[in-house]
Amino acid sequence: MQETAITSNLPQQPRRRKFLRYTFIGFGAFILFVLFSAILIPLLFEGQVKKIFLKEINKNLATEIVVDEDDIELSILKNFPEATVVFRNVAIRESIKNSKENFLHSDAISLLFNVRDILKGNYVIKKIIVQDADIRLLTDAQGNINYKFWKENESEDSSGDLSVVLEEVKCENINFIYADKKNRQDISMLIKDVTMHGNFTADTYTLKTEGDILSHGIEIRNTKYLIEKELKINTALDVNNVTDTYTFKKGVITVNKNIFEIEGSITDATELALDLEVKSSKADVEALMLLLPGNYASALKNIESKGKITFQSVIEGTYTKQKNPAVTIDFNIDDGTIYHKDFGGRLTDVNCSGTYSNGEKHAAQTSSLKINNLSAKYGKEPVSFKLIYNNFTNPFIDLQLNGNIPASILIASVAENITDAEGYIAFDNVSVKGQIKNFRSDLATEPVQGNFSFHDVACTINKEKIKINGTAQLENAEMILDNFKAEFFGSVLQASITLNNWLETIFISGSENKPPLNISGNISCDKFDLQKTIATFTSPEKQPVPASPGNITTKKQATNDWMNVSGNIRCAIDDFQYKKLQVKNVKAD
Repeated sequence: MQETAITSNLPQQPRRRKFLRYTFIGFGAFILFVLFSAILIPLLFEGQVKKIFLKEINKNLATEIVVDEDDIELSILKNFPEATVVFRNVAIRESIKNSKENFLHSDAISLLFNVRDILKGNYVIKKIIVQDADIRLLTDAQGNINYKFWKENESEDSSGDLSVVLEEVKCENINFIYADKKNRQDISMLIKDVTMHGNFTADTYTLKTEGDILSHGIEIRNTKYLIEKELKINTALDVNNVTDTYTFKKGVITVNKNIFEIEGSITDATELALDLEVKSSKADVEALMLLLPGNYASALKNIESKGKITFQSVIEGTYTKQKNPAVTIDFNIDDGTIYHKDFGGRLTDVNCSGTYSNGEKHAAQTSSLKINNLSAKYGKEPVSFKLIYNNFTNPFIDLQLNGNIPASILIASVAENITDAEGYIAFDNVSVKGQIKNFRSDLATEPVQGNFSFHDVACTINKEKIKINGTAQLENAEMILDNFKAEFFGSVLQASITLNNWLETIFISGSENKPPLNISGNISCDKFDLQKTIATFTSPEKQPVPASPGNITTKKQATNDWMNVSGNIRCAIDDFQYKKLQVKNVKAD
């Protein structure tokens, strides 16, 4: 029985070897065929393909295409199994009369089609790959665009040798700028790697988009959002070209690891109509700041958090040059931790809820921000905070603050050139209520009151270490600093002073002409170097960016804002120095 079993298995070995031999032969023949085709087809057909593609593209383009015929090549292997025509160093002129500027320049644009189209002589483009490009889309104040490059055929013509039935567009390393003067919008971004799928030539289809983008900034009516933020996009959008309506079937955008889910629709007919809901259950405090204008969010850019943070935003209404949609944001923080990512100083057990709305007029003057009953701990000490901030044009504030706050969270948020911060600031029943512009007058409805003190607060400004201790009392519009002590440059400064207009300096008051910070009192110092002090507390002036369409820029801040000071100070300095001037025992008003 054993011999019979062995004998019955013997024929299987030759069959297996024969099968493997034929498999390897077949596979090798296929490889040879592909390599043979990859060499032979370009040699035989490249000239013909070039002529057809140039002829058809020039026939359909409304503007000039700039490309050297030697920079066009046919490849079989580049995107196998599809054939590829690659246009290298190609540019497309603006659709502005007599303009020699390009709205698009790319190191390589690849048009993909079926290899069999070469033999049939009729090419159907189904996929486009754009690599290493600069794209600049402009709209002037009258609504004229610079990128109307494709002719609008009044009647369909199927007699051409090339047609476009686009199903996929892939973009790699593209600097993209969109500047719309009519609607006052600017977008600047780096498209790192984005792929879009859909039946682009149909009236209705689903557009699937996935990829990575670096947003340099989105500016809407001089307000900036998403400045230098990493975005990951994974969306499915129902496109209706008949009604110009775009509806999210699936919308997930990740911004700096914060996941946003988008639902709703956008209609771009006579007016841009928005009906969107943005929500997140996987976000940190940064997610809330991402939706705030850049001038508010930038002060908190180095603050990070942990814990469960959820929010929901609704954007509804029309967007035009004169109108904004209604925007509301509701957020909630449970058992969170807030800290400075570089300097530490943690608030733990953070719990609060809040809302933002642009109000009934959908404008800055009806906007409001509310943070309800924030509770936290610094170490084992409790912290409580409440804020109502209404009317971003002429702000009304209702602030209640009690407890110890890490200096790293407060000080590092108001100056960009701070590289270190430690210690804490203790607040004792601080209360601020009223219109900010009225705090310095008799119109204030309620007195500002409370106390706060600096406990071993230290920071480094422009590489100079500064230590601060002392107490302050708030009385109406005045801040009274008593036993204030600052150590810097090897000097010790002591002061008992009163500050007026300090609220207008700290908070955005809606006024272009802020009143000067008024300082009165006594200051004494053992030695004082004026030149070093000015150099330390003045930020280096940045070189201006040349003005051009699409540049996301900010309003230039005066480098001498720190000099907007008035008051009467009685000072005594043992050793005063400015450059080569040195004076002993200075006493002056």
